[in-house]
Amino acid sequence: MHILFIAKEIDDEPHGILLISALLKKHGHRVSLVVASEQDPVQAALRLRPDVVGYSVYTGTQLYYLDVNRRIKAQIPVMSVFGGPHPTFFPEMIEQEGVDGVCVGEGEYATLELLNALEARQPYTGIRNWLFKVDGRVVRNPLRPLLTSAELDALPFA
Repeated sequence: MHILFIAKEIDDEPHGILLISALLKKHGHRVSLVVASEQDPVQAALRLRPDVVGYSVYTGTQLYYLDVNRRIKAQIPVMSVFGGPHPTFFPEMIEQEGVDGVCVGEGEYATLELLNALEARQPYTGIRNWLFKVDGRVVRNPLRPLLTSAELDALPFA
């Protein structure tokens, strides 16, 4: 599976995206990152043709990401997932047009499970920490336990 993460801009290291990316790469997935302040994210998505587009969203940037997502989905059929602080505190973001999945809480293993399921063409709508739209209705899954400090330390970081 190929996931394209889109960041509006990067002022500090995007630890969440980096942790998830490293874990996904370790498990054989392809990961790309586009920083919108450096290149047009819609053109990048058209060029890269990912299976999934992911956004790590902070409050105040959600409308920007929703707009980018709409423009991408108008041109290519791609699954879009949103995570980060804003969707964690406002999971009703799943109800927005074009949003296929919202990750609530820690996304490292939740995103890995999602990409593994998609790649294997297995059901994915029951993965913990995720909300999905299925046939026009929202499926809300329970949260997984928080990672322990030992589990956090074991995550790849590169």
